[in-house]
Amino acid sequence: MLVGIDRPEYLDKALFAVFGKLLDPIDLLKAKDLAYPDPEFLYLPKWDRMGWLK
Repeated sequence: MLVGIDRPEYLDKALFAVFGKLLDPIDLLKAKDLAYPDPEFLYLPKWDRMGWLK
């Protein structure tokens, strides 16, 4: 699992660092389908401000 990957180029760099290759187009589409529908919810500084991390 990769948390905080909000741009395709970040995903490419992370995958290349681990596997030495990029995702093929079909696997990239599959990965996009797995993205959380509300990225704002995953913004941890907001969780901290709301007191949810204590």
